[in-house]
Amino acid sequence: MPAAKQWPLHELIEALDDHLNNVKRHSGSHDGLMVEYVLLKGVNDRREDADELIALLRGKPVMLNLIPYNPNVTATLHGFEAPSIESCRAFGKIVIEGGLRVRLREEFGQDINAACGQLALATKDIEDLAPAPPAPEPAVASTSVADATAARRRKPRAPPPKPPPPQRTALATASLAAAALAASLAAAAAVLR
Repeated sequence: MPAAKQWPLHELIEALDDHLNNVKRHSGSHDGLMVEYVLLKGVNDRREDADELIALLRGKPVMLNLIPYNPNVTATLHGFEAPSIESCRAFGKIVIEGGLRVRLREEFGQDINAACGQLALATKDIEDLAPAPPAPEPAVASTSVADATAARRRKPRAPPPKPPPPQRTALATASLAAAALAASLAAAAAVLR
């Protein structure tokens, strides 16, 4: 995953620990963070992967959100497959027995490509749905001010400029770190094989 190249796993764990320590220091307690882990069939859904995840997160106040992969356009590009629900439950049971709090996301809409991560169309579909280019405007025969003004008003206006990005909060930074952690865990599991 591209995010795994930018944030090595050890740096993500350090960022997670720093954030948890800062929250505890400022508030006196913390509820923890959610760490999302996308399960890919045959890539990071084995017993060894669960044991590595337990070792990595044991003792940290985290809720592990297990997300079964939903095949989309990238499935054909990279060969990813969704694990069975039984495999996901078995993985979750191992991690729970290892002392982590776990939530297994139930997926709906996969059969109609409307599940999480599937709301992208294949390139062919996008090309089929793309509107036809606008017809060229007829040349203005008259050079009167009224004709020029009318022609200008018929042209569509440019969209307003995008607002500047919001400033990152500690929560947003922690969320990014958690997402990158999930990506790095999957990439690290694939590299370790």
